[in-house]
Parts: sequence; C-alpha cells; structure tokens
Amino acid sequence: MVLACGPVVASVRPNGSIRWVTTLTGANLDAVVLDELGRTLAAGNVLVRIESDGSIDPTFSGVTLPSPAASVTVDGGRILVVAGGSIVGYDEAGTPDRSFGRDGVASFTGFSAESLDQLSNGSILAGGSRGDQAAVVRFLVGGTVDTTFGSAGIAAWGPGKASALAVNALATRANGAVDAAVLATGPIDSSAPRQEWLVQRLTPPGALGATADGPNDFFTPVDGGCLETVPTAIAEQPNGMAVVAGDACQDNVDGDVSSFVMRYTSRLRADAGEPLRVSATGRPAVHAQSVTLPVVVNGPCRLIARLRHLQGGTPVGRPLSASVLDVAGGRVLIRLRFSPLQLRRQVGYAVAVGAYDAPGFLVRLRR
Repeated sequence: MVLACGPVVASVRPNGSIRWVTTLTGANLDAVVLDELGRTLAAGNVLVRIESDGSIDPTFSGVTLPSPAASVTVDGGRILVVAGGSIVGYDEAGTPDRSFGRDGVASFTGFSAESLDQLSNGSILAGGSRGDQAAVVRFLVGGTVDTTFGSAGIAAWGPGKASALAVNALATRANGAVDAAVLATGPIDSSAPRQEWLVQRLTPPGALGATADGPNDFFTPVDGGCLETVPTAIAEQPNGMAVVAGDACQDNVDGDVSSFVMRYTSRLRADAGEPLRVSATGRPAVHAQSVTLPVVVNGPCRLIARLRHLQGGTPVGRPLSASVLDVAGGRVLIRLRFSPLQLRRQVGYAVAVGAYDAPGFLVRLRR
C-alpha cells in the first residue's frame, strides 16, 4: 500500500510496517498511484515518480503542475492527472503528451473534474461537477469525449434538496456500470453549510440507477456534535460490494476528525452483515468468589453481563455485579465476581447477558 499526504509518500507492507518514506518539501501531495512496474506516481503541486526502493526516479521529468492535482492514474504508458478541473496527459518520461485530448488536455465545457477511473477497454471516466450538479464524463482512450455516454458524453444530476452535488470518487463495476461517491452540500442554517455523502450508480450507457445514503442516516455522533461526512474514496470488491471511505467534521469534545468506512451490497444497500447473535454454550459455573458463563457471538459487539438476585424464578433488585467486554466475536467466557457478603446469603442468583452491535442495537442472550 502506498500513501501520500502533504510532503510525504510512504510505502506500507501488508503487516502495517513501513517499507520506505520519501519527503518532498512543498510538494503538497494529494494523489498517488502505482504503475505497471511497481513504481509510485505521486501528484500535488508537482508530479514525481518514485522507484520501488523509495528513491526519486531521475529519468522522470519533475513536473510542476498548472494547479494542485486532485487525482492521478496510469493508462498504459500515459499518465493522466486531474488538475484545474481538466485531465492532463503526460508520457512515460513525464513530458506533456500533446497527442492526448486537445494539445494534451481532455475537458468538457462547463464540467470540472475531481476524480478519475478507467474501464477495461481503456475509456476514461471523470467525476466532478457541472455547476451545482454532480456529473460524470466519459472520454475515449485518446482523450476525446465519448458522445455515446449519457447525454452527448456527460451524465449529470441533482442537486435536488441539496445546494450542490459533486462526484469526489469513482469506481467501475465488472459489468461497466459506475458507482460515484457524491458530496452533497446544503445549508443547515444561514451561517453553516452541511455536507454529507451519497452513492449514485450509473448504468453502462450513463443512465441513473440505484442510489444510497451515507453514514449520516445510520450513525449518531456520541458527543451530540455535528456529523458532516465527506467521501474521499470508493472501491469495488470482487463480490460486487462497494466500499466508501471518508471523513467527518471535527467533534465538539476534542476537535478530532473521525473517519468512516461503509460497505454497500451489490444492490447498493448498506451492508449491515448478519444480525448479531449471542448464545450460551453451557450452564453458569459457580466458583469460590465468582460465577462464569461461556457464550459465543458471531460478530464484534459490547457484551454486558449482570448478576442479580433471583426471587421466585424472577431476577429482582439492582445488579450485584457487572462485567463489560468489547469482543471481536467467537467464544467468550464471562466472569462475574461475588462479594463475601453475597456468598453468605443463601439466595439464588441470575446472570443476565446482553450485547450491543455496531449501530447500537441491543441483542439479548439466546439459550
């Protein structure tokens, strides 16, 4: 995995350790891609190529871009950079490719590009905006507009209830359809804008398909603060699911910015996974100063167990002991401790177990 942020490009091994780090002062890097030879192309204020060992490729012309790059990709021997709302082509050596588009630039009147993706046939998809609408434009391999897509080459929609829409990221599906991660902006009140992400699917010819909401409709910020979400990336999985990543605004507690990753099914519905299940795998076992209960859960959750008096077969009174466990899933042994005073009382006890899943819903123990 290769990451770029500000002046730094870093290569990370599968186990999370750092392979190499390269620093380019003032580069303001914001986009990165690997080419067919495993070299890294990083773009920001400049376009540079980095060898697999982290060294700068001296054979590549260090390119100062006309404006900060928003996206970069490699199309065979051609390098494509989104800068200034257009797509700029460079050849293998890093010099402008004048054969691409019109004098090295591919653009569409009124359209401002922010993101790139490619189809298996080499066609180029650009996501961005046209005025206050979200838009996707398809270009042929050479950088000319593919007029068979959408309406004369462009698919645009919105803004609907939002003030403006823009496509921040694109991902192509196996059948040629496109999933677009869309930023919707709309005023909360007269002084504060609201931002949230949406996902819009386009059919291979460029017609609007299914749509889906982002995290705003599924999560509530624990601090009671804002939850403005901005999509930054989208990817298609081999099983047809789409994964979107993004950021939220600063919270009201410590100013931290939260990050979100959300997965959608092949039908573009939020993937909630299987319902959480919590089951006992044995009976409670009483020990000298504790009672244990083996359970199994089928996913990550917060387990909460309480020990209470049992009167006439019914748990009564306040909990005498409690245990809270955050678990990833699998077999778990819950342990609740008795106090010496409780041990002297000749009464019955009941163990109550519940679990909260990721969205915060309570699931009770199944016997």
